[in-house]
Amino acid sequence: MDAISGHHLCHTDLRDFPARVDNIEPTELATTTTLLNLPTTSRLQPRARTMTITEADLVLSGTPSPGVLVLQLNRPDKRNALSQSLINQLLGKLRDASVDETVKAVVVTGSATFFCAGADIKEISALDGEGARKCRYLEDLCHGFSSFRKPIFAAVEGMALGGGFEVALACDLIFASESANFGLPEVKIGLIPGAGGTQRLTNSMGKYLAMRMILFGATITSQEALHHGLVAEIFPAGSVLEGAVAKAAQVAGLSSTAVQLAKEAICRSDNLGRDDEFERSLYYFSYGTAHKREGIAAFLEKRAPDWREAPQGSP
Repeated sequence: MDAISGHHLCHTDLRDFPARVDNIEPTELATTTTLLNLPTTSRLQPRARTMTITEADLVLSGTPSPGVLVLQLNRPDKRNALSQSLINQLLGKLRDASVDETVKAVVVTGSATFFCAGADIKEISALDGEGARKCRYLEDLCHGFSSFRKPIFAAVEGMALGGGFEVALACDLIFASESANFGLPEVKIGLIPGAGGTQRLTNSMGKYLAMRMILFGATITSQEALHHGLVAEIFPAGSVLEGAVAKAAQVAGLSSTAVQLAKEAICRSDNLGRDDEFERSLYYFSYGTAHKREGIAAFLEKRAPDWREAPQGSP
């Protein structure tokens, strides 16, 4: 059964993306990507047939340990911002993984400084409320992660902001480096989180901490996130991916049937009381407001927003 529900956005069908690209040899890794930058003596050393790289890859993939697939967001010039093309490729690779019996667990990661900076601001600047609702913006991302039955972990190095933090929250466990920071700063540009952030963060940390982070657009450190149970474990800077792969390898060595059933039972409990559709309806409404237009314009023009010139809730 395909774990990806088939929901996708305005323009690109996930089936348009190739499942695999020609494999490369381990000696090519250093010159083509920083994915899986593990010690050469590590038992997690990448194997010859496991890397898939193309010029247009916005998501790199590798299997550094049997049964463990690593997906690395790859838009370094945009701090791994979530363009629709990147989302399509990420969901395409998750769909492949869902039907690949050799994949037992997945790790999602980014770069050394940015796990993901959130939505692509230039891309969403063109969306108004009607356009966001028509496209069901981010719905494919939400459904893709929530319907993925295998364990999926986030390995966060650096900043995980906005939609990037929501990607991490959509994973089953978050592993973080000492340098990691997390935040949902959407209010600063006249928007709200729209990929489950208000719901999952509240479930994970409670109402008042979620209010603090979302209403103020505040960030928290990995230590704070660990204290509140949001992060499963902290690793030294530069080693979170290796640590997360080791954890995923432990799970991959267990009964895949039992692991998937356990995940389904836990997620059923976690989903009780959540209302992702309500969050998304408010998110789409925010796209049609003058505050959104002013917030996005201020961000792109590198200035402070003037909320006085944008009446609250005005279309």
